[in-house]
Amino acid sequence: MRKRHLEQILDLLKTFKESHDEIKRLASCGQMDRVLKMASECVEAACEARKFISLAEGEEAKPSKLFEEFQRLLERIPVQANEINGSTLSVEISKKLLEMEKCLLSELQDCKIEIAFISYKASMWDSFESIWSAAQRDPSCDCHVIPVPYYDRLSGGAFGQLHYEGAEHPSYVPVTDWRTYNIKERRPDVIFINSPYDEGNYVTSIHPSFYSGRLKQFTEFLVYIPYFVCVDDVPEEFCACAGVLNSDRVIVQSDAVRNTYMRVFREFEKECGCEGLFGDAEEKFIALGSPKFDKALIARRQDYELPDSWRKLIEKADGSRKKIILYNTTVSALLKSGEKALNKLRFVFESFKKNQSFVIWWRPHPLNDAACQSMRPHLLGQYLEAVESFKKDGFGIYDDQPDPHRAIALSDAYFGDWSSLAALFQCAGKPVMIQNFDVSFTSEDFRDIAIFANLYDDGDNLWFCAEKFNALFKMDKQSWTPKLMAELPQRGGNPLNRQIVRYEGRLYSAPFWADKIMEYDIEAASANMISFPPFSSGSAKSFSGAIAKGGGIYFIPYYYPAIMRLDPQTRQLSFFSDWLEPLKKLSSDANDAYFLYPLDFGDSFLLAACGANAVVEFNVKTLASAVYELGPKGSQYNGICFDGENCWLTPRHFNPIVKWNPKTGTTKWIDPPSIGGNDDRFAFLPSIYCNGYIWLFPRLPNKVHKIDVRTDELTVAEEFESFETAQEDVRAINGKRYFFFQQISDSIYAYEDKTHKLVEFCFKTNKLREQAPVYHKEDIGSVRTLRAQGFILEAESCQRDSDCYYRESDGGSLLNFMDVIKECSNSIRSESLRKKEIEIFRKNNCNSDGTAGTEILNLCKRHFGLLRS
Repeated sequence: MRKRHLEQILDLLKTFKESHDEIKRLASCGQMDRVLKMASECVEAACEARKFISLAEGEEAKPSKLFEEFQRLLERIPVQANEINGSTLSVEISKKLLEMEKCLLSELQDCKIEIAFISYKASMWDSFESIWSAAQRDPSCDCHVIPVPYYDRLSGGAFGQLHYEGAEHPSYVPVTDWRTYNIKERRPDVIFINSPYDEGNYVTSIHPSFYSGRLKQFTEFLVYIPYFVCVDDVPEEFCACAGVLNSDRVIVQSDAVRNTYMRVFREFEKECGCEGLFGDAEEKFIALGSPKFDKALIARRQDYELPDSWRKLIEKADGSRKKIILYNTTVSALLKSGEKALNKLRFVFESFKKNQSFVIWWRPHPLNDAACQSMRPHLLGQYLEAVESFKKDGFGIYDDQPDPHRAIALSDAYFGDWSSLAALFQCAGKPVMIQNFDVSFTSEDFRDIAIFANLYDDGDNLWFCAEKFNALFKMDKQSWTPKLMAELPQRGGNPLNRQIVRYEGRLYSAPFWADKIMEYDIEAASANMISFPPFSSGSAKSFSGAIAKGGGIYFIPYYYPAIMRLDPQTRQLSFFSDWLEPLKKLSSDANDAYFLYPLDFGDSFLLAACGANAVVEFNVKTLASAVYELGPKGSQYNGICFDGENCWLTPRHFNPIVKWNPKTGTTKWIDPPSIGGNDDRFAFLPSIYCNGYIWLFPRLPNKVHKIDVRTDELTVAEEFESFETAQEDVRAINGKRYFFFQQISDSIYAYEDKTHKLVEFCFKTNKLREQAPVYHKEDIGSVRTLRAQGFILEAESCQRDSDCYYRESDGGSLLNFMDVIKECSNSIRSESLRKKEIEIFRKNNCNSDGTAGTEILNLCKRHFGLLRS
């Protein structure tokens, strides 16, 4: 029998005791009419109680038998009313009441709680399943899974088409018809919900009869289980929905998520003046994990049958499997990004068409159609066209089935939007990449295009270190075809090396993210690595520039707190930091870097301060520094160049350009060109002097400018106008345009990061050349492996769940992710990363060993006294 019913019957026994006492009092006063009336009412109540017990437990059950005996005793009262006080009948009634109470209290230890699971989307059933599974096995629980209908929302908010997905729930889950289960009458002890929005959902709405505000009236314990899981933390807009407010308990996946829910809930209470109305936050929000994780942990490939057409796509001729990447697209991303999202779909599909060793498994969100119809009707036609084209072309799997765990079990990796599915893939120990709508390269060859941030000219060749993996290349100045010269030992997707300089027959690179200095012997074609001591923050972004001068190599600090000198003969290192304290006094941004690149200046080199209105001069003979305050307070600089008489300081943000005469100390401030985006951290690349002009290349998509050093006139650089016009329709990556530019002989070289083309403008010929530098054919295989190895996340760098995700960018797109997945097949490093991901996931999420559902059920049982704490 249900606990609630037993408690009601126990309450009825108390009423019987009180009535018995009242009957004896009335009899002693001679009020026989009232005695008979009350006795009759007691008989009727006992009869109804017996019928209810017999229906629930059977007529032969002890409580039913006791009530039958009790009813017979009550029926004797009218006959013996005058003698009831002190009579044997009165004693028998009292004894029977005690016997019944003892029996019911004993039954209470083995009673049941009735649990109703209010489901609506079959695809969201996994947020309930492990709770339901635990309850099904528990004799103290009586479960009812009640799929309820839901409506599409029309653009004006009105209800549209009605949907019901009861038949789409798993076949092993018995469902109860929502039309026959009367919640108001049955009043289940526990109601689980996973739809928190009530009338606040603008895409769909569950039937109003099942809004949380109404359900709250018919249960003692309303429990909200989020239909989603989060990465790291929960967006605040989910924390004060109607279902969250109305629920007695809100179950969340982690302590971090719980803290956010409680903070937002308390802010809501304070703002609305309703403290205490919706419960106590500490008691209301409970971190017990998520049933969705439970499901992901037990899903196995062999548990699922595939349609023949899908199996043919996946299996190779030799019986092995192609790599499968799940592509997941969400409602929120589609609504937010619109046309960009549709363009991304086309790019992703095209990428898989060209890579037959991979299969795309596309799971669009089931509400995409409804969301477009309701909130972006102008996109609906294009979206449906993309869906039909994908199905027709037959190169991938289109999965619109409710259960996402088949895809999780069978796929090798995840690509797509931020979503619960991303977290579930991490839970399963599989790699995840979050897509970027601004990355839509149309050619597979992008993987083979060289990306670099600095060039060294030896006369015939240009040398550089790759930006996204650790290798040295030499590029013929005529063909622009980079040749791999050395694979360097340290791996990582961050820029490891920057500016290259030459000393005698060896090349040296500034270690940016690298933890060692590269030394490359050109004649011997061999590389050697020189260690340097890390500073307190580690080796990240240590040095940006380098200069060979005065018998030493000087490395220019980016975040490293000293200028570092390498003696090339002895390999001894020296450090100089006398500039540090004077510079701090002028700093307007203590968190910014120190410097970028040096300017050779007689016996010294000059450094423009990134975080202060200052220039540092370092004398290589005296090994001492001088700090000059230049420009308005608050100014910061990205570089410095010299026209033979004056130095020119490039603004880091949008402060003035400063013209400075080092001999006289005079300065002039020139307003920078207006290029928009005043919040851009780096407005301009370091300027250069060439052919009578100071050249300014913007980081934002905009025009190149130049300053005539004779007149200080600022104009648009017409030399680059044809290139600007040709590229104006190409989308910028991350809002940037030029990655770097520098002067080499009579030319300016610039790297355009929208198209990944190298641009050369020659002042002698007045010609502009642009070309994507594609690696030498012989090196393509090695480069792709190096790029993939460099792109593989380092386990040591992962602390939060999101640290374990790849982020698509101009330096690492879907195509690179495919290379990573191939490389991971035989990579020991990837296994260490997988273990680290799982370790982080289990540390950051509660009951992440598959027991969340059981613990949530135990919470409910403890609430009803069926389980001791």
